[in-house]
Amino acid sequence: CSRARAPNPNPNPKATLLEGTRAFRAAEGALLEAAQVAVPQALVIEKARAQYGALALRAAKKDTSAPQPTLSWEAFEAYLDGERGAIRRALALSFAVQAVAETEGLVVDAQAVLDNMDMFKLEHFRRTGEKLDTDDVAFRESFEATYLREAVLRVVVDHAEVSWIDPAEWRDATAT
Repeated sequence: CSRARAPNPNPNPKATLLEGTRAFRAAEGALLEAAQVAVPQALVIEKARAQYGALALRAAKKDTSAPQPTLSWEAFEAYLDGERGAIRRALALSFAVQAVAETEGLVVDAQAVLDNMDMFKLEHFRRTGEKLDTDDVAFRESFEATYLREAVLRVVVDHAEVSWIDPAEWRDATAT
């Protein structure tokens, strides 16, 4: 059972808890605190390299007349310095999610993933006019990981012991 502290902006705590973003963010924090996952520095650097390479590739494909990101060691180190915390958190959360999924015996329904991917693809096209390549292996893996993460966070939220606090107290506690 995990503990989460979250502001209560709604007098109906159950409705607030079911609000996805706030509830999931609190569940992520509780899961990370409970799991205490140590992420190897080499893994953080490898993930940063992959992200930086993808960023440079997207920039090169988008507009060849625009200035391209510098592909130097110094530019990569600056990127790594800015993203290290977020990458470490994402990797730790990924490990914790996988551990919960295995412990709870959660199995993602392949048909549900495909259905949700199709809905996401249509919604993305409606909003942006861009077609997504859902056959892209990286996109599929990322989508499936997000789907699993949300399934695990629903389990965590469903089993969480929540203490509601005053919103002002929450702002003070999270300001640091």
